[in-house]
Amino acid sequence: NVTGLTQSGGVIDKYFQFNGSSHYIDFGSVLLPKAGYTISVWVNPDDITGAVSTILGDAGNAEWLRFNADNTLTIKANNNQSILSPAAPYFSNGSWQHLVFAKTAASTCDIWRNGVKVGDGLTISNQNFTPEFVGQKGAGGYFDGGMSNLLLYSYPLSDTEIAWLYNNGNGRDTFSILETDVDGRGRVQARF
Repeated sequence: NVTGLTQSGGVIDKYFQFNGSSHYIDFGSVLLPKAGYTISVWVNPDDITGAVSTILGDAGNAEWLRFNADNTLTIKANNNQSILSPAAPYFSNGSWQHLVFAKTAASTCDIWRNGVKVGDGLTISNQNFTPEFVGQKGAGGYFDGGMSNLLLYSYPLSDTEIAWLYNNGNGRDTFSILETDVDGRGRVQARF
């Protein structure tokens, strides 16, 4: 269910432009297991240094991945929050950037920006992650900017797979929600 958004053409094929105050996508809840998962998305933020900007969230405000006003990332899984401070270069306003977040082990995660690992072995709570919205959390923290090619995997991608997504994976121009087990490895995907 898409609320208030229009799909546009641009640098990264087609994308949705979120207004920072009311636009979001409701795709129902998706369980990403605590054993490991990956979130890959192209973002073109309009304002990630002035307010919270949610990439994925839920209605109960217990599950989200967001940019904080200080340009750190925070993930909250099953009401357990972990603030992640990737190394420079940080994400910035006004340009398309590829973000990959991978929960790789019981209590660690890695973060990539534009194919470069900027967070390695960061500490995270060992919980399942169950988002249901793109662009908001608990009726707040709306994303402000463009977002495209969101992919959710129920396992951690390898460095090689992440490099492929950055270098070759932006050629999609279709919109589909929740194709499960597409590649036989248990992938859960939300793509637009």
